[in-house]
Amino acid sequence: KISWSATRQVLSSKAVFAIIMVGLGGCVFGGLSSFQTSYAASQGLDYSLFFLGFMGAAITSRLLIASVVVKRDAYWSACVLSGLMLVSILMFSFGVHDSFSYLLAAMTLGVGYGLTYSVINGLAAEEAPTASTPQALLLFSLSYFIGVFGFPLLAGKLIVEHGVPTLLASVLGIALLNWLITVLRLIWRRVSKHKILQVT
Repeated sequence: KISWSATRQVLSSKAVFAIIMVGLGGCVFGGLSSFQTSYAASQGLDYSLFFLGFMGAAITSRLLIASVVVKRDAYWSACVLSGLMLVSILMFSFGVHDSFSYLLAAMTLGVGYGLTYSVINGLAAEEAPTASTPQALLLFSLSYFIGVFGFPLLAGKLIVEHGVPTLLASVLGIALLNWLITVLRLIWRRVSKHKILQVT
């Protein structure tokens, strides 16, 4: 169960950043996967390569790498992996010219997106207020579903009215915002530690 009081507590804590990030990541995945047939058609490619590359990379990386990644510094891991997502969108926008590059872009997205989810899920739990972890994880899941199922509504209008390039530009902007959150969090943590050292 969740109440308005618990919601306010969670959203006023540092866990809100992970909750925002999973929603933005959901937008990226929802936007790309829902309209991959349109993208592939515009490139003259087989859209099944996207799902093959994405799912294969996401599942494999979670099975083989996730246990190692989650033991690293979560802030740095989130930054690197969300940066990998950003790189994949740049590849879709400017680097896909044949089946191999299409498959590579999908695999890059699969690794970045698949592992980022695990890392920021842990951050949401760790940074939630005391006794509010279940509520934080509930809001985390809700944000994800809003992104995955909500953004495609806007993405569909973008494709119809402005075409696939506009959709990719919007997804790129979302991925960039997602990555910048992690960069700013690293900078803020460094500044905060520096201030603490000066005080002590």
